[in-house]
Formats: sequence, C-alpha cells, structure tokens
Amino acid sequence: MKNNSKEQQQPGMDSNNSLDKTEEAQKVLVRLDFQFADYPLTLIFLPESIPTAASLAYGFERKNNETILVFDLGGGTFDVSVLEVGDGVFEVLSTSRDTHLGGDDFDKRIVDWLAASFKKDEGIDL
Repeated sequence: MKNNSKEQQQPGMDSNNSLDKTEEAQKVLVRLDFQFADYPLTLIFLPESIPTAASLAYGFERKNNETILVFDLGGGTFDVSVLEVGDGVFEVLSTSRDTHLGGDDFDKRIVDWLAASFKKDEGIDL
C-alpha cells in the first residue's frame, strides 16, 4: 500500500529535516563580553563555521555603528572579516583567509597550552 500523504516542511528545517544554519546558530550562540587593554570585546562562539550568523546575531539590533572582527578557526582555515554594523546594515570592510592555520592546528595548540598550564599549576603531566 502506498502512502500518498505529503510531509510538510517545518519552519527552520531544510529538505533533509536538519536545522538551517541560522536557526542552529540562534540556538547555540555563546556570547562573552569583556574588556581587554581598554577595549571592549565581544566573543561569539558557535559549534560550526558560521561567522555570518555570528555577525548577524551580534549586530542585528545595534543602533550605533560599530566595527567588529569576526573570525572562524574551523575547517582547517583561519578566516577573518572586518565589518561595520549598525542601523540594520552590515558592511564588509575586509576579509582574508589563511589556509595553513585553523582546524586541527589550532586545536592542537590549545590542547598543548592547556596541558602545559595544568602541569605548571598542578605538577601533573597529562
């Protein structure tokens, strides 16, 4: 027996029943605001390479113009974009990519740094 019913696509879902990138970014966005050397910084962490969604999440409701740096260290590359955001407008001022930094290279450096810091603080070599 054939099933002739058509499945309706849920909002925020693509044809493969997975969350679209914007919806996914909205659900898992982690934002940290802090001061560094007299400059206010906001870091936005996402589980996947979604720098566009990060900049949208940060600047969508901004009224004052700000220049922001969006960086992506995933996927084996290091991608950087400088954007001007404000009044619902996003202008890309510059973008660049380093194909030799990011992904596994970056992960290894973080793990090595954490292990060295732990050894220094706790005296235990991981």
